Amino acid sequence: MNLEDKIKYLRDRGQLKRSRRRWYKKWWGVLILFFVYIIIIFSVASLFLIFRVLTNQEFRDFYFSSQGSLEINSDVRLEDEKTREMMLSIVEGNDAPYMGNKDAEISIVVFSDFNCPYCKKASEVITSLSVKYGQKVKIISRDFAVLGDDSLVLATAALCAGDQGKYWPMYYKLFELQGEFSLDNLASVARMAGVTDLKSFSDCLNSDKYYNFIFQAVVDGQFLEIRGTPAWFINGEKIHEGLIPLEPFSKFLDEIILNKNL
Repeated sequence: MNLEDKIKYLRDRGQLKRSRRRWYKKWWGVLILFFVYIIIIFSVASLFLIFRVLTNQEFRDFYFSSQGSLEINSDVRLEDEKTREMMLSIVEGNDAPYMGNKDAEISIVVFSDFNCPYCKKASEVITSLSVKYGQKVKIISRDFAVLGDDSLVLATAALCAGDQGKYWPMYYKLFELQGEFSLDNLASVARMAGVTDLKSFSDCLNSDKYYNFIFQAVVDGQFLEIRGTPAWFINGEKIHEGLIPLEPFSKFLDEIILNKNL
């Protein structure tokens, strides 16, 4: 074999090897693999989200609610300081029951109805928030007692228990036993919540002492265009209507705390 034949042989052999190169080593094969990788990652992430929503009642309620995100409502963004103070006063009300730091820079207001099943779950979130954030927040409870005739009575019962320093124990007990007692048994529920003077509690419950107070909370809720409970406000601005699971709520609060350097 002369030199020219050898060169031709080697050239043909090289072309044959290139033609037999595995497809995934070719430029278009690499490109295909890249897109397949992206699709797999996206699919796995989507399946994880779907699995979490379907297996977690709180996340299912949150993501399928009418407002599935936490954000300050741009329609009520408060630029003017005087307007901000006025709205904060309407949202927080006067002398509404609260837990936490009275002078906290972050106030969380929740409008609830003791007949609302989502409010029952929200009460558990409130407990976790109060434990986690302690004196960094002020959590205020307001009544949006509109789901039934007994909603007003239940709201009154919590406030009457508050006369003896037992508002929050009664608040949690009413939600814990939601649907398991009649209005005739409210004194027994109050006893379980730690109320000792049941006669004073019953006298308060049968009076109109808190009627205007609760009515004002409902009027304020209507002014704030609340359409469902629980309705959440932070520093006077609505962030969500419906149940908020603890995890996204905590992340949202963490961002606020970080921005305020608390």
